[in-house]
Formats: sequence, structure tokens, C-alpha cells
Amino acid sequence: MELPTYPFQRDRYWLEPDTETAVGESRVPDADEARFWDAVEKGDAAELAGTLGESGDDLAQRPLASVLPMLSSWRRQNRERSTVDAWRYRVQWRPLAGGLTGSLTGTWWVVAPKGLAEEAVHQCVEALRAEGAATVLPIPVEGADIGGVIEQIHAVEGETGGVVSLLAIDEAPYEAHPVLPRGWVATRALALALAEADFGGRLWCLTDGAVTVGPDERRDGVSQSMIWGIGRVVGLEYPRLWGGLLDLPLDSADDAIWAQAARTIAAQDEDQVALRPDGIWVRRVVRPAARPWGEGEGWRPTGTVLITGGTGGLGGRVARWAAQHGAERLVLTSRRGPEAPGAAELHDQLTELGAQVTIAACDVADRSALGALVADVEREGPPIRVVVHTAGLAQVGLLTESDLTECADVMRGKVAGAANLDAVLGDRELDAFVLFSSIAGVWGSGRQGIYAAANAYLDELAEQRRARGLTATAVAFGPWAEAGMAVDGEAEDLLARHGLRSMDPTNAVAALVRAVELDETQVAVADVDWERFATGFTSQRASALLSELAEMRALAERAEAGNGASEITSQAQQLGERLAKATEPERRRIVLDLVREHAALVLGYGSGKSLDAERPFQEAGFDSLTAVELRNRINEATGVQLSTTAIFDHPNATALAEHVLSEIVGADTGGAAHVLGELDRLEKSLVSLSEEDNAQQEIAARLRVLLARLDGPAGSGEDEAIADTVESATDDELFDLLDDQLETP
Repeated sequence: MELPTYPFQRDRYWLEPDTETAVGESRVPDADEARFWDAVEKGDAAELAGTLGESGDDLAQRPLASVLPMLSSWRRQNRERSTVDAWRYRVQWRPLAGGLTGSLTGTWWVVAPKGLAEEAVHQCVEALRAEGAATVLPIPVEGADIGGVIEQIHAVEGETGGVVSLLAIDEAPYEAHPVLPRGWVATRALALALAEADFGGRLWCLTDGAVTVGPDERRDGVSQSMIWGIGRVVGLEYPRLWGGLLDLPLDSADDAIWAQAARTIAAQDEDQVALRPDGIWVRRVVRPAARPWGEGEGWRPTGTVLITGGTGGLGGRVARWAAQHGAERLVLTSRRGPEAPGAAELHDQLTELGAQVTIAACDVADRSALGALVADVEREGPPIRVVVHTAGLAQVGLLTESDLTECADVMRGKVAGAANLDAVLGDRELDAFVLFSSIAGVWGSGRQGIYAAANAYLDELAEQRRARGLTATAVAFGPWAEAGMAVDGEAEDLLARHGLRSMDPTNAVAALVRAVELDETQVAVADVDWERFATGFTSQRASALLSELAEMRALAERAEAGNGASEITSQAQQLGERLAKATEPERRRIVLDLVREHAALVLGYGSGKSLDAERPFQEAGFDSLTAVELRNRINEATGVQLSTTAIFDHPNATALAEHVLSEIVGADTGGAAHVLGELDRLEKSLVSLSEEDNAQQEIAARLRVLLARLDGPAGSGEDEAIADTVESATDDELFDLLDDQLETP
């Protein structure tokens, strides 16, 4: 509509609200926006001016046309802020009242690094025995060699209980790859070996000071936090093996704490627990309390801003924001420095924005090289006031697909780089020390076990710096659009299928700035489709970690309300008809083809023939989410109700097809479907009889009696014998069978 050019008066000119929201954008009601539109409705210029941060007199003198850009900007900013707030989560440790209880059975093994205080191992063994374990056997491990552990476990007959690992406590560097703690290498090897051996019990990993429960708690086990990162992924990739993570203060752990550790292991209600002298603490992901924008000090970077990985997609975005908001000098590091792709263009863009720019080749995993760079930077220009650590390699692949060299490569940039920044900069006063972390380290991410471990380290390093009185903010991001892993369209599609939508980079940077302004230590920022995400995350094992989120509670209530509801689809009816008329080999082929076809669709293959029927599903690329998708497809196509674990219980197409067929026709494949097929044969024989045939009335009477028996109480195992006889009988023999069953002379 056309707008007048005279000053704002009482006449109303309505702005048509924009009802379209960008794909993936979360919309949260906002009090500021409500006040704005209320002022517009009342035509109250003074109130409207206050909402916009203007004076009423100034606003009254402006033509409405000149006010509109300000209104548009205000509304856009408000929507962006609402979106950012909707993306924010944090980890909260909750005290658990009442404790945890349970009982243990079978044989348990305590695997500990050789040289660990015998008293600690003894206390652990005795606590497990006190909770009911029939036998508890300690197994010492030399270095990271766990080769003998599996043999010792296999040597014991009887019921298997589980394994309690204290290997994480060995924080010494692994000789071949010093960036990896020896205990982490041994724990990873133990988990994979137990999985390969199809170990029937649970694996619990104990750590000493790996997590920080409260803001004033200072622990020394920051490298052990990497166990928590990889452990959460072991729980996703090997749900039947995984028990949980348990942190305790080893140096002050008395018999009471060890007893509670054993009860926690026995209860299996919680899988991320910290034991302290003041009680039991359990880990939760929650939404931060809402805080008005403008609360906290506004952050405008001053002095020199050091950005590691600065020539990459993430670092470049942060650099542009810093230049636009007054940073005097930007120092961007990467391994290739000025030779990195796009570095020259980025340098020119930042210079045009008014910043002094240095792009330096520096491997931040090399402490000496980093120290030299910092010395040069501070000698030549303003002191470093802001550090943003974005350096690091992404990793995608099952734990079995990554060797120790790849593990070390992922850890170098993330872990060694962050540790070196912390060490080189020491206790100097900074305005911000920002670590780019990942949600993989917060709640785990299948096929990102090494990456999750590295990012869990960053989160805990931020906590430890705070405990030392230093600034630190770890922002655990989900995927960014046009940067990071999401640059790969295939990876972006995969993440979206898992419920993780790519975030607009401008809003993602705004979330980073908000975390610094609010002086937060840890925050997760992700655009999550919780319904889709929860499908995969909780499909194989329940998780209390996300239970306090309103979205997860709503999904749980909906699932409970829908339990037992099922429909037989037309697909399932047609399949049943085909199977009823098919021979045994044909039935197997039909169901196998169905399983392969749906598996291929889930994985994006051209046809079912592209999928090897004997290849394990995990090797083919199935994870928790795609397994659930396949389960749902098969349920709809067949009418059966497979369990959430069926895809992993029957690990390839052949095994799954056999299971599905048995569910369709009954545990004995010579049962109902066979009888249905033979009834078709009988029907053909009956309709071929002439109307004059006196046998028709007799046959009809006998069939009525048989139907009456079927409508009565369920039959016995005798029915199976009938099915076997019917399958091989001729038409004449079928009539004889009816005589026998109906007891006619």
C-alpha cells in the first residue's frame, strides 16, 4: 500500500505481518515483539518509541516512510534473537535424591592400569561383590595392551555380568601418538574388542575428576573427559554393550562412595553419573533460563583478536564479525596460512572493513611454534585480548573404521591446539577465550566417536579455566550452513535426516556473541528437529540425558498414548496373500527381496539388488536412525511389529528376512500361512463339484463343525501336525483328513 509522507498521526496504516518463516527457523513468542505490536495497535507513539529505543518526540517528527526501515530492522532483529534463543541448550548436573539401587549377578571383571593403587582396585572389587556379583576378577593392563583381557574373560564359564574399566585413569601420553592419553587408547581398544567378541555383559567406564559438577569444583582430570566423549558414542554404536560413565574423586573415595558406585552400576537407571562426598549427581541437557537481550555487557572486541583456523569457513565468519564490530587487529592462523584457499580474498575483505590483518602459517598443535607466534604478535601490535579457537578436523566414521593415526589427527588441532593456547597464554587477562566445540561432545553423535572425544575435552577445558579464575566459553555448535561439515551437501542431508538442521551462519555467530556477553562457560547451540532426532537417539537404549527437555517429554507422552495402536496396511494384506500361495523357498525369496528393497531405499541405493544380502547392516551404512526408518518401513509393508533393536539383532538382510518371515507366519513356518494356502486348494476342489453331487451337504456340515472348533479355545500343538499333513495331501486325502478331524464314520 502507499504510505503518506506526513508525520505519524492517529490514522492507522496496517503493516501486513510476514507469516512465512524460513525453513528450519524456530519461532518463539517474544515479549518485546508483543509490546511493539501492542503499541502499534494503540497508536501510542511514545510507547512505540521506547520499545524501539528512540525518544517519543524524535519519532513523532519523522515521516512514517523513514520509520519503516527502522521497524523492519527491529522486527528482523527480534526474530533473529528469538531464533538464537530457541537454539540454546546447556548441560546441568542434578542432585539425585534417594540414591540408586539394584543388584548384580554373574561374573564381573575390573580392568585397571598396572600400577594403579591396589587399594582402589580392592575397594572396587569388594563393592561389586557386596552388591551381589558372584565373582569379581581384577585384570591389570600394561600400557594400552588389552590383548590378554578378552582371553581371560573367555576363560571363565558361567553367567556374564560385566566389565568395570579404570583404564581412563592412566593419563600418560601414548608412546606412538602423544596427543592421545594411554588410558583413552586402552579404553577404546577394550570397547571395540568386547564388541567384536559379542560380550554378553555391560561395560562401565570410571573416571577420576573428568567432569565438573559445580562452578567452584576444580578437578585435574581434564584429559579423562575424552573418555566421556567417546563413551557416549559407544553407547550409540554398541547399545547392548554399553553400561555408562561414572566419575568419582579417586583420591578421597571411601567405602561409601565405592558402594554407591556399585549400586549405580547395578541399577542401570542412569548412564552419566558423578559421585561426590555430598551425593549423587546425574547429567542432563536443559534449556537455559530466558534472559532479556541487552542483559550482560555488550561485547565489542578490542586489541588483537587471535583466531585459529581463521582461514576456514567458521573462522572466516567470526573474523568478518570482529572486523565489523571494531577489532583493531586480526591474526588468523592455519597450517597453510596465506596459501590457504580463499586467504587472499578474506584478507582484502577484512582490510576493507578497517582492521589490520595478519594471516600466519602456524600449526597450533606445535606449542613452540604457537609460543613464537604469540610473542611476535604482541611485540608488533596491540596485546591479544580475544582468542577464538576454531581449528580442527571433522571426522565421520564408525569407531571400527578409525585407526589410531586418524584419532591422533583429529585430536591434534582440537585438543593439542586448545591445550597449547591455554598454556602459552597462561594466566593473562583476556576479554574472551572462545572454544568452538560440537554437540557431538555434549550428547554424542553416531559415527563421530573421535570427534566427540575431542570436543568433550574442549568443554571441560573451559570449566577448568573458569575454576582457575580465567575466562573461557565453549560453544558446542550443531552444523552451520555453508561452513564446516555442511559444506558437503551429502553430509548436510545426512545430518538433516538425523534431525540436525544447518544453522544460518549469521545467527550462529550471534549465538556465539550472546554466550560471551552472558559470560557463559558452556552452551550448546543447535537447530534440532527433536522428533526426528529422538527417533534415532533413543531407538536402541533409553536415555535420561534429554528427559527434561519439554520436546522430549511431549514425544514420550505421545508414544505412550499410541502404544498398541497398529493397522494392517494394504501392502501387508497383499504380501500375506502372496505368501499364502507361495512355496517355502518362494516365501523366503519374497521376504528377502522386500527387506533388501526397503534397505536400499533407506540408504539411497538404486535398487535392492545393490545391497549384498549377507553384508552386515552397520558396514552398509546403517546407524540408529536409519535402522529405525528401515524397521518402520518393514512394519508398514508386512503388518508385523518389529522391535526397535530388530535391525541390530539380525545383522544382515538374510537374517532379518528370516526373522520377518517367522513373525508373519508364526514361529513354525509350517503353520498358519501353509494352512491358508491349502485352504485355497480345498476351495478349488469344492467349487469343481457338481451341484447334483450329494457330497456337498455333507462337506458343508463338516466344515461348519471345523469352523466352530476354530472359533472356540485355541488349539494345541496338534494344529502343527495338521498343517504338515495338509501341505503334502492330495485332494482325496484332504477329504479323508476332514473325516478324521470331524470324527465322522
